[in-house]
Amino acid sequence: LMVERLKRSRGYFEFPGGKVEEGETEAAALARELKEELQVESTVTSNQPVAVGEDGPVRLKCYLAEINGEPMAPSDTLSVKWVGQDELRTLAVPPADQAVVRTLLKLGEEPGGAGLSFA
Repeated sequence: LMVERLKRSRGYFEFPGGKVEEGETEAAALARELKEELQVESTVTSNQPVAVGEDGPVRLKCYLAEINGEPMAPSDTLSVKWVGQDELRTLAVPPADQAVVRTLLKLGEEPGGAGLSFA
């Protein structure tokens, strides 16, 4: 699931999410952010990040999650879309997301796919 923001990172697709608030677990932060940003309920299904990316002060941790409902783009988001493995290979993403994309593609090619499924 990728989002293209209207202002920040316009022209790039990013993974949805945001900052962890004080006293909040990373899994709880992801579920909250998905609810706030895309109006969907979710359940984080990985205990640890499956991929990590960094760009300066930005550290991106990617978790697997089950999404319940159809994501809706808020007013600050240009588009929201599910992407398959082939499209993920060619999608323009910000630097912090690039390492995550490479790791996800590699995991998706492994036998069993590490629990990853591409639309």
